[in-house]
Amino acid sequence: MDGSLFDSSYRPALFPFSLITPDGPPVAFKLGKGSLIPGFEEALLGMKPGGKRVVLIPPKLAYGERGSGPIPPNSPLVFYLELRSIGGGMTL
Repeated sequence: MDGSLFDSSYRPALFPFSLITPDGPPVAFKLGKGSLIPGFEEALLGMKPGGKRVVLIPPKLAYGERGSGPIPPNSPLVFYLELRSIGGGMTL
């Protein structure tokens, strides 16, 4: 882990747990649809609205040996999460 930022939705000035995209609203998605890496889905389990977590996702639950875009193979990932709401999907 070299500290490279690959996701521009992280904005520390807002509070280290904000995951708000610079150009729009928080990210919305549905769990269990295969659109998220397994480690991200696991990290959200048990969270309640208003909950905050810092998660370290090991490579085997992220992009593994293949990597993805700017993420090199076998990279652990760190996410700062805040669950804003649940209903019809989740919003971070």
